[in-house]
Amino acid sequence: MLNRIYQVRGTNQPGGAAIVHALQQDIPMDGSAQMGDAIPGPAHLLASALAACVLKNVERFSHTLHFTWSGAEVSVDLERQDSPPRITQARYVLHL
Repeated sequence: MLNRIYQVRGTNQPGGAAIVHALQQDIPMDGSAQMGDAIPGPAHLLASALAACVLKNVERFSHTLHFTWSGAEVSVDLERQDSPPRITQARYVLHL
């Protein structure tokens, strides 16, 4: 069994100008104390990671389970509690 290592590096500046570095990509991130409306913050990136996993598994399992598909779309909703801050619920809907 092969163990894979995934490495990312994040940087943040006062005021919240943050970047996550993954492979050869820089992903802008809102690292401020408040939720912004233009650049994704950590919860958006967490929801994005879940969406990416679901979509990648459609491709992976289409080969394993021998089904054909012409496209996939996933919607992810995370519910966050403010105090103490935490994700309390995650929901997703996958359309093939």
